[in-house]
Amino acid sequence: MVDPSPLNVEGVPPLKTIRELLEMSQQDFASWLGIAVSTVSRWERGIGTPMFTAGQFKKLMRELSRFGYSLEDLPDDLNHQVS
Repeated sequence: MVDPSPLNVEGVPPLKTIRELLEMSQQDFASWLGIAVSTVSRWERGIGTPMFTAGQFKKLMRELSRFGYSLEDLPDDLNHQVS
């Protein structure tokens, strides 16, 4: 298992860390998931809770698995966490 710490960077929203790991802009990430870029922006700013359909979550997990991450490596809370 990969050290999960790269997905839990203190002071950085977890979803932003994940998006940057996937080397996607907010626009790319939004298009890839089929959501509005403003939704991604709001999630990363802590306005609203990230909600994924089962299909979106499966797609995200397939992509993360390419980097050696599993469900267990994700933070329990994807909300904006700035210390």
